[in-house]
Amino acid sequence: MTGGTRESEGLGRIIIDNNRPLVYNIAMNGKDFVIWRKGQGFTQKKVAQALGVDVMTVSRWERGVRSIPPHIPLALEALEHRITKEAGQKEKDHGDIS
Repeated sequence: MTGGTRESEGLGRIIIDNNRPLVYNIAMNGKDFVIWRKGQGFTQKKVAQALGVDVMTVSRWERGVRSIPPHIPLALEALEHRITKEAGQKEKDHGDIS
């Protein structure tokens, strides 16, 4: 897109403007992280493994001891997309008998 902006939906907002660097605008706190994790059915251990971090790091984010790095919401969005895609593939493989 030339000279304009484009926004993407999801956990946050991606603003693309050819005249400026890519900006991902989201502030995720520990409570938001817990809600996302539990909503996706992840344990702290599983989400830590998926993100390539230690389980204590996840615990610290959730308790507010450490701030959540700005790239983590993007990683969570990618995980959510993969989970949705895999669920759709399983449904396709087994056939929808409704």
